Formats: sequence, structure tokens, C-alpha cells
Amino acid sequence: MDPFLLANIEQTFIIFTKSLGISTLFAYPIYKLLIHLKAKQTISKHLPENHQIKNGTPNMGGLIIFPGFLISILYSPYFTSATVPLKYSFIAISFGILGVVDDTVIPRISNCRGFHWITKIILQFIIAAISIYMTEIHTFPLPFLHPYFEYLLGILYILFFVNAVNFTDGLDGLALIVTSLYATFIINSSWILFLNGNYYISILDISIVLTALIGGIIPLKILNSYPAKIFMGDTGSMTIGAILGLASWQMIITHLSKIHIEQTNLLDFLFSSNALIIYSTFVASLLLFVELILVPIKLFFIKTLKWYLPIRTPLHHGLEAFGWPETKITHLFSMIQFLLGLLGFYMILHI
Repeated sequence: MDPFLLANIEQTFIIFTKSLGISTLFAYPIYKLLIHLKAKQTISKHLPENHQIKNGTPNMGGLIIFPGFLISILYSPYFTSATVPLKYSFIAISFGILGVVDDTVIPRISNCRGFHWITKIILQFIIAAISIYMTEIHTFPLPFLHPYFEYLLGILYILFFVNAVNFTDGLDGLALIVTSLYATFIINSSWILFLNGNYYISILDISIVLTALIGGIIPLKILNSYPAKIFMGDTGSMTIGAILGLASWQMIITHLSKIHIEQTNLLDFLFSSNALIIYSTFVASLLLFVELILVPIKLFFIKTLKWYLPIRTPLHHGLEAFGWPETKITHLFSMIQFLLGLLGFYMILHI
């Protein structure tokens, strides 16, 4: 085995253990603090009756992720550059602050449940733009695309994950297990890409960041499992989505920057083997995509075409409307995500 890869696997285990231990130590004090601060979830009246009993459950549980994640990466000697943990810390803290304001501050000073969706998207866009610029992955060698368009694609990519994870976070434990499985896919893919090509060792930084994230997620997952004692709120969902989006985009850009792209137009590129890295990540994130896309589709039919669609969105609430119990849906989605991750990984093996 490549000595760099072997060392990286050992380092990720150390980082994972450190992140898990630190977040575990902070989990109960944060839980009690949120109860004391009366940071409670307000359940939408449009959700099924079985969700209404969750009204008042402590919110902002995503704060549990931060101690383990931030401390383990900021004090890690394993990154190829000292700026890597700073960049990922920036995007985590920025989206975390945005989540805290959306979860608690806005509801307390107004009658709204959070930011207006346009305001939220604008703020997400700004943070994502700064994050991509800081990580220096805003361009890649596709000669048929303007650099500004490539930069915009990266921003939208992060926004997709931020909002997809947010919409998936509708059942106890669902979003946390789906995102952990997707993070595992990215970790394994980064290892394979390093072995199969002449890549910079910096691609291995992705695995360190995401194992720290998984370590921070596990204590929260225990408290958020059915029946949930705490909700992660936008504080957790947007932060996790942003980290996943940035890491996934970094993997794609690193791969594209190290191969020779002969195609001179977008269509030829999309039908070439060079685009396989994009298709593999799309397949692995397909469940998140479906959870997200059904919401604007339904709104389009209602607001624009004046057609009422008798289905609930996101998808997990639609299945609840058909009488599926919450735990069954979570187990089903977990298996689907696992299989999608395997399929995406199989595609990575053939790059």
C-alpha cells in the first residue's frame, strides 16, 4: 500500500477518535444548556399529527458537532497546509452562526419561524462564494466554460448540499445517517483517486476533514435517534451540508485539474469518461437531490400553474402520508443511501 495513503488512514482514525471523544464530552452539557435557554423547536402545523407531539423539543443540537470537529481539525498536524483547517472552520462557523440566528434569534424577535427563504438563500450564497474563493478551487480546466461560470457552479453546488440536507432533516436521525454515509463515500473515493492517479497528496485532506465531521455527528445522532431528545436544526443541517458540499466539490476539482481534457464543448465533455467523477457524486447524492427537488417542483405547480398536487414534500413526509412509520422510512432511506454510495464508488473505481 502507498505509504502516504497508509499514513492518511491512520491519521483519519486518530482524528475520528478525537472528534468523537470531544463531541461526546460536550454533548450532554450542550443539551442541558439548550433546555435552560429554552431553545425549542416549533413544529409546522402542516406536518402530520405524529410530529405535533415533538413541539418544544430542544433545537440547535447541531452545536454538538462543533467542539469535536473544530478542535480536531484546528489542532491537527496532518494537513498538507495550515490553511486547510482554517478554510473549513470558516465555512462551518459561518453556516453555524446563520443556523443559530435562523433557529432561535429570528423566532424570538418576530412571529416568523426563521429567515425568509430569499434572505436565507442570499446569505448562503455569500458565505459559499467566500468559502470557495478561500479554498482556491473556484476554477478548473474546462476551456469551454468562462471562469466566472465555473465559480458560480461551485457556489450553487454548495448551496445544493446545504438546502438538500436541510430538507432531509425531517425525521428523527434521518439526515445524520444519510450525510454520514455520503461522507464515507467521499472519503473512500478520495483514497481511490489518490491511488489511481498522479494526484497531489492534498486530496487526502478531504478524508481528514470528513472523518472529523463524522466523529462529531455520532453523539448528536444518538440524541437525535427516534424518539429524538434533540433536533439539530438549521444550525446542524446547513453546517453539515456546507462541509459536504465543499469537500465534494474539492474532490471533483482536484480530479479535473489533474487530467487532460480534450473536449472543446460542454456536450462532448458530458459524454466523455472525464465526466465520470461528476456522475459518480451525483449518483451518491441522488437521495438528497430527490428530497430537495420535489419541494420547488410542487411550489411551481401550485404558485405558477395553479395546480394542486396531492402529495406531501419532501419525499419522507410523502411516505408518512401513505401511512409509513417514521422508523421504517429512516431505515429504507439509510439502505438506499448505502446502495447509492456503493454504486457511486463503483463508478469511481472505473475512472
